[in-house]
Amino acid sequence: MEQKNQLGLVTENNQNSSMPALWKSSQAEPWIRTKKEMELYQCRNEKQIAEFTALDYKPLISLLTWWREMLGITATPTDYEKEMCLMHIRESYADMTIPDIKLAVKYSLEGEFEVDSVAYNSFSPAYISRILNGYKKYKDRQLYKILKEKEAHEQKIKDSQ
Repeated sequence: MEQKNQLGLVTENNQNSSMPALWKSSQAEPWIRTKKEMELYQCRNEKQIAEFTALDYKPLISLLTWWREMLGITATPTDYEKEMCLMHIRESYADMTIPDIKLAVKYSLEGEFEVDSVAYNSFSPAYISRILNGYKKYKDRQLYKILKEKEAHEQKIKDSQ
């Protein structure tokens, strides 16, 4: 049975695993070599923020709360601050998905891409932009490599036929 992990990606029903099911079980994409590559690749198939209906925003609001907690910001934001951050994401990052934003937070805290991930106790649109812009550059570079590997794999199969 499939379920979604904390990043919103499909996983096997194995309580010890948060790896995507395709990566762990079938290797359906042999050009994918690491868990991080699979996470980035799977985000391409998720619903973009631009496609959200009113009900789809609830997980995004929860995600912003989780993000603040990950940064150690304990002060409760005002409704205005929440709306300002939500509007900023909706207007400036409509091409992203919820799993993309979760990966941006995770990877920025892990130092996976070069960006100052310290919020200095200020969770604002400027901070959100710094992290999401750094993630988008990182993701673009990684997806370029992944898609080149996919192309080479498909060419190899075509040549062998």
